[in-house]
Amino acid sequence: MKNILIISIALALLVTASTVSATVSSVTTSSSATSATTGTSITISASISASDTGSASVQIITSPSGISVSDPAGGSYGSVSVSTTPTTKTFTISASTANTYTYYVTADGTPSTESTIVYVDPSTLTVTGSPSTKSASASSTFTESITINNPTSSAVTTSYSLSCPSGYTCSGDSTSATITIGAASSTTLSWTVTVGTSSGTITFGLGSNSNAFSTSVTVPSATTTAAASSGAGSGAGSLNETTKIVSILAGGNSTITLTNSDTLKIQQIIIFAANNVSNVQVTVKESSAPTTASVVISSDSGSIYKYLEIVKTNLNDTDVSKAMINFKVEKSWLTSNNIDSSTVSLYRLTGTTWTKLVTTKLSEDSSYVYYQSTSPGLSIFAIAGSKTISQQTTTTTQTTAITTPAPQPTGGGMTILLVVVIGLAILGVVAYLFKKKPSSKQS
Repeated sequence: MKNILIISIALALLVTASTVSATVSSVTTSSSATSATTGTSITISASISASDTGSASVQIITSPSGISVSDPAGGSYGSVSVSTTPTTKTFTISASTANTYTYYVTADGTPSTESTIVYVDPSTLTVTGSPSTKSASASSTFTESITINNPTSSAVTTSYSLSCPSGYTCSGDSTSATITIGAASSTTLSWTVTVGTSSGTITFGLGSNSNAFSTSVTVPSATTTAAASSGAGSGAGSLNETTKIVSILAGGNSTITLTNSDTLKIQQIIIFAANNVSNVQVTVKESSAPTTASVVISSDSGSIYKYLEIVKTNLNDTDVSKAMINFKVEKSWLTSNNIDSSTVSLYRLTGTTWTKLVTTKLSEDSSYVYYQSTSPGLSIFAIAGSKTISQQTTTTTQTTAITTPAPQPTGGGMTILLVVVIGLAILGVVAYLFKKKPSSKQS
């Protein structure tokens, strides 16, 4: 029983000793950076020495307001064991506002020397990257490159992060870290991006700027289906082809390549999006001459090659900045209808009015002539052309031959001329004799 009492007293003395305030002799600090971008965490280390063994409360003091301490919460340690051997405690700080801040650490009323840390806006550093846009198929790869440049005369510490869309993988440099960019120098980071099944945006954040650079990735449409009834290609409405597009980002585009271009004559449709769209469906089908049209194409058209309708779902006209349509026309049709290939155009029906679209002749082969038109939207279209120049010239020549009098024979022309000359001679002689008579009487 006596031994137990002695042990209890000894433990009590030890506990009492550990809670006794020590006499702090010195506090010194150091920081992991002296200049950093807002939103970047910096570590402040405090080294505390005492002349005896005991405990001390340790706290960081900052000025002006704007510094936040994430570790420890509240910016203070309640009871730190200190002794003649230095004890180190750390504080993790950051700032959301650019400014010059001062700080010091105090241990039981003994302060360290006041120090300074400068927080700058992330825009102080310039960020460039590539690519800004990328069209890629699912599971393909490309390189994402980011360069951070520090134009100032002192080093700046910054945090960064790379955010990849769901389903994508980004391997290479760390996707999240804190780095220091030396004075008047730059650092380049790179990653290999494996594209997911849908379009998305890769975002690079720097300090408190969550979007210092971004890459818009467009994944082309994944599903195309075609449906044909009996007699496909023989008449209006005999074939249609539907393409589903997962999504298109605003400013991006998606290319639809038709598998039935030999019948529908449209090869590709490139849709440029004005707004973000998703779950889009585009159907191309043959059509008849619309009964609602106020005029039949236009007065300068010769023959209609084909009427087509492009039906869209989850895609309004306001969502489309433009659409580029590539189509082809059979040379045999041009020849049999005497159509000048340079006059072929794509026409778009808007309401009851046909609009002739700007159409460019791209190329030709032994069977087809290939064209491209740009349209402000998707609706009902017609491909038409005008008669050849040689036919127009032949018609004009025939008309001229009918309306112009036939020329007189050469011999008849000479006889008339001879009669006129003799007549003029006789008139001259008569005039001379008439003038001579009065002169004879006077003499």
